[in-house]
Amino acid sequence: GGLYKIYNGNLLFHGCIPLNEDGSLKEIQIYGKKYKGRELYDVLETYVRRAFFAVDSAEQRKGMDILWFIWASPSSPLFGKDKMTTFERYFIADKETHKETKGAYYVADFHEDNFEKEAWFTKDGVWQMTETDLRYADLPAPVRSSYESSTYYNVWKVEDVDKLERKEMAVVYIIEVEKGNQEMDLYYSEDGILVKEVADAHNGGSPEDYLPSDISAAIKDFIAEKYPNARIVDIEKEKNGMTEVEIVHGSISKDVMFTAEGAWAYTIWDISKRHLEDVVKNAVTAAHPGYVIDDADFIETPDGSYFLVEMEQGEREIYVKVTAEGEILP
Repeated sequence: GGLYKIYNGNLLFHGCIPLNEDGSLKEIQIYGKKYKGRELYDVLETYVRRAFFAVDSAEQRKGMDILWFIWASPSSPLFGKDKMTTFERYFIADKETHKETKGAYYVADFHEDNFEKEAWFTKDGVWQMTETDLRYADLPAPVRSSYESSTYYNVWKVEDVDKLERKEMAVVYIIEVEKGNQEMDLYYSEDGILVKEVADAHNGGSPEDYLPSDISAAIKDFIAEKYPNARIVDIEKEKNGMTEVEIVHGSISKDVMFTAEGAWAYTIWDISKRHLEDVVKNAVTAAHPGYVIDDADFIETPDGSYFLVEMEQGEREIYVKVTAEGEILP
């Protein structure tokens, strides 16, 4: 085991990475020297191992002290808050005593209408998000109906259900399902549209994963003009600098992609095989005899629009660009 691991190109880490309020890595002093980011994880893990295996008694005591540090310090990646208020939530009615400061946020745990809730605020008191634990039966009827008509129903087991309310975003419902060692998070809009499916590689993750990202007014204005009445359901900043804004436009879930400079790059959404026009299907099958259509997306770009059709022949897969008129693109 370890405090972090790189698996399949993904960084998996315990707890939270200590940050300053501006998002930069926070320096933590450990025995007279300052560490941050990966170096902090490495030195903490080194001392934890010394608590169990060091021959030198002084080094072993230091390791034992670090065990207490990572268990209870606000600067610890494994704790990451100013206090734990479990006792207060159970035995003290005053909700002011229930608040915990996690990183650069205040978190208030409370019960409302028999639901357990967690509300997140910035240090300036600006509300960011409320997460509500639900039973499956508490989901809106359109969400239950959509899930029960999906391929997950009666095959995967529902493990957890959450309602997410976030600043300047539409409400989403997350159904966590599992089958054997596999876990998936299914995101639904209030009216039952499946927004996205996310492989859950870290056992439920952290509520911090759901905190809203900010986007510029120009991006908001673009979406409002190009996709009238669209609802923003999620925003993700990609490692390559791109920003992905997930919207529900009418009854369709769409991913709108922007460059690091805020320019619209493209928009993509799923198209079921049965909704592909015959002219499109005939064009791709004629161009690639022996291949069958497996999946399709529709892509809009500033230079034009086209279908991206995934085709397969046994173990082989190819992707074909084709216009709505049936013209095969390079």
